[in-house]
Amino acid sequence: MSRAPHSRAPHPQRRRRPRAPAPLLPPRLPPLPTLCAVACAVACAVACAVACDDAPPAAPAGAGAAAGTPAGAGAAAGTPAGAGAPAGAERPAGATPPPEGLLIPGLSAVVETRFDELGAPHITCATELDCFAAQGYWHAAHRFVQMDINRCFPQGRLGERVGALALNADRGSRLVFARRDGGRIEEQMWAASSPESRAMLEAYARGVNAWLADLRAGRNGARLSEEYSFPLFSARLIEDWAPQDSLSVALVLIQQLTEESAAQVTRGQRLADLGPALYHDLYGALPAFPTAVLTGAEGVGATAPAAQPKGEARDALRARLRAADAAAARLAPARAALAAAAAALPAKPLGAAFGSNSWVVSPGRSASGKALLSNDPHLGLSNPSVWYLAHLKSADGLNAQGVSLPGLPSVVIGHNEHIAWGMTTTYFDFSDVYVEALSPSGEGVMLEGREVPFTRVSDSYTLTDTPAGATGERLYVPHHGPVLSVDRAAGVALTLRWTAQDADTDVNFLHALPRASSLDEARVALRAITTIGQNVVVADDQGRIGWYPYNRLPSRPWASPALDPSLPLPGQGEAEWGAPLPYEDLPQLTNPPLGLIATANHDLTGAFADGDPTNDLTGPGRALQEAPDPGYRYSQIMRLLDRPAPHTPESLLAVLHDRESLLARRLLPRALSLIDAAALDDDGRRLLSALAPGGAAWGYGCPAGVTKDEAATPVASAAERADAAACLAFHALYGQALKLVFRDELAAVNPAARRVAGLEALARLLARPGDLANGEAYWDDVSTPDVAEAAGQTLARAANAAGALLRGALGERAEGWLWGKLHTASLAANLLSNAGIQTFNHGPFPNDGGLYTVDVADPASMSEGDFTQGSGASMRLVCELTSPPRCSVEVPGGQRHFRDDPRYDDLLRLWLSRTSTPLPYAESDVEARATERATHRPAP
Repeated sequence: MSRAPHSRAPHPQRRRRPRAPAPLLPPRLPPLPTLCAVACAVACAVACAVACDDAPPAAPAGAGAAAGTPAGAGAAAGTPAGAGAPAGAERPAGATPPPEGLLIPGLSAVVETRFDELGAPHITCATELDCFAAQGYWHAAHRFVQMDINRCFPQGRLGERVGALALNADRGSRLVFARRDGGRIEEQMWAASSPESRAMLEAYARGVNAWLADLRAGRNGARLSEEYSFPLFSARLIEDWAPQDSLSVALVLIQQLTEESAAQVTRGQRLADLGPALYHDLYGALPAFPTAVLTGAEGVGATAPAAQPKGEARDALRARLRAADAAAARLAPARAALAAAAAALPAKPLGAAFGSNSWVVSPGRSASGKALLSNDPHLGLSNPSVWYLAHLKSADGLNAQGVSLPGLPSVVIGHNEHIAWGMTTTYFDFSDVYVEALSPSGEGVMLEGREVPFTRVSDSYTLTDTPAGATGERLYVPHHGPVLSVDRAAGVALTLRWTAQDADTDVNFLHALPRASSLDEARVALRAITTIGQNVVVADDQGRIGWYPYNRLPSRPWASPALDPSLPLPGQGEAEWGAPLPYEDLPQLTNPPLGLIATANHDLTGAFADGDPTNDLTGPGRALQEAPDPGYRYSQIMRLLDRPAPHTPESLLAVLHDRESLLARRLLPRALSLIDAAALDDDGRRLLSALAPGGAAWGYGCPAGVTKDEAATPVASAAERADAAACLAFHALYGQALKLVFRDELAAVNPAARRVAGLEALARLLARPGDLANGEAYWDDVSTPDVAEAAGQTLARAANAAGALLRGALGERAEGWLWGKLHTASLAANLLSNAGIQTFNHGPFPNDGGLYTVDVADPASMSEGDFTQGSGASMRLVCELTSPPRCSVEVPGGQRHFRDDPRYDDLLRLWLSRTSTPLPYAESDVEARATERATHRPAP
């Protein structure tokens, strides 16, 4: 994902107004024809949007004149209706005087909500359904634009908000977010949901619709956020919330975490263009330092280059590459179809850094004798933030607290009285792209020698700016799924098979998991999951810990280098999915002897240690992953957790906040030992001086080195400034080396292509050159055939280039090259941000961390000198399983998406400073920290 340069950062305590709606996640908009064509039209509207910035937001059809800002509303309309301050507590500055009359149809009794100083609602009710209804009301009151965009996106109805400009995006959404016959996935999910889950979704919808009724009637301070005043947006077609709308919101998350068609198409293009050897070396799956969840602490302490492979290993590599020739040959005729699909599908650059950490610690390693849990899911940094804090407590047994997703009922990650749970992405292989052979008639495809006709689905689109609307048609191959592209001249088509096409019972876990009272009950609840792509770690108050990456994965017994599932596959029958793997056969752990379980999106089983996961198709290895993280974060987590001293919540927070670059610790000494000092110029020598400040070795820490405000003032600590300069110098050196070392080989294949090798390619070359097909030949510049460059000369050129880059950006004094001056985080209003409009983002803010640090803060494109950060910890959670559990949280944003509300971005300041706030859970704590109150009553 490309990121435009950012302006200076505002002070975190100043409120900078958001200018556009932000989806639940960075929603890879759109899944087919992109919004790039929309950017110009959007830009034309920006000036008007800014000029009209203070106009009240539009209300939906039927709303009274006071729907946007009711009479008597104060500066923070959108604070909870009925809010009041308990004795000894203060209402936040700017809070609205309390309107009255909060009603929700179907409530069994009065529902009380107390808001703490974080803006988190603590909802107390007679039944869980009453709690879900109130949760729906507050989600809508504070985050409706987020919910609205995220139901419209997968349903292919963005045109009902922004008109014909979204038509191509809507066509793509309807194509991809569908069953293999073109029907709606939500329908089969609803049909498979348990009665309890359906009741949960229905209750939640009643709450959302109660808020919409208040909005339309101009009651209780209900208003739309200012996105709806933007000229592109219309509230005219906002309709009531249906229970199935929540399932649509879930599909946005599911697609982000499991659907990899864009990456598979891109890999297919690269293999066809580069051939097996170059593709394997630059984009392959071989980690420089192998580690795996199932192998525990094995390999995490490696700091030296791995041993060179023996002849037998080289022979195995050559055999794999010969087999991969078949895949390259098969893909060559499909180049045009691949290009057409690549141009349409959302970009997800290969080699981009990954995120999410979680771990559980057994009582034997805990100072309190209680289990501990930590989790920080890494997603796009969005405005509003991904998560909404909530605590649901009912008299019939629900008492769950944590983070929820606006649009979905319940708690997604968090704890109850007996268990805590966290999630990270598995990178299991949930999707395959197929290269189909068109039938002789061109009206279908061939499967096992017989013709299978296309399934055709007709659509109509309602567009807010086009009374006549629009129509369209989608094509599906019944045994695979949507047709992504067709090349009739070559007689091929590309299709997508995705496990979400068969998703059904997933929502049931949202009802069952928050009620689980033990590890065993949690494990049963997780068996409802089919396609959320998550490693789930659980700890209970009995001291048990476990890891269960339960998902419905297809078996692929045919997988091999010739039939590599990470690449487009032949669609004529030789690579069809087998029966799903039994959950008992998936990799998992319960109470391991080590007393620790950590996951960080890396290799789960050890299958990637040799770069070929297809030669481990037995036992847990049958659960194939696709392009997992190389494992630096996991190794650093385990290095910090596996210690003699017992752990506390504070020590777990220290691990979450760890900003040491293990990548640099492992690779920089080797790189510095190779650099030819005679080939350095002034810029190169200046760069090396930053890497060894004062002649001392850098400690590999990555602090910002500046204050996290718009001034970005250098901090007082000389040691921290030195670390910040060294961190920036390392990232610049790594990026320039990545470009200079491999650019010549890529240019030799296609001079016009702007390709950059995968991030791990340089690490492999430094640590395991003997495992590469072309070995250390990459140090030589093939564009200069008369000169044979050695590693030292090429790395010196990279140091010179990196030094020149930083001198141009920050001046000649290396001590002023502070990481936080270039490494900044922004919260993106993704819908317009992805269309090229940056005006609506919040930020940038200088930030700590770097590439593959545990406190993840991966730069956008080091090789292009872009060190900005667009993704990171969407929240940070630590829990100690005392009775009741004690948890703390950090969230990059505020609860209420109204720029004039005190809760708009108050939590962001805490997130930036790594200040963790305890979550009040016990009744006495909830009451003591209550700052606002509201009461819902049953509607007559």
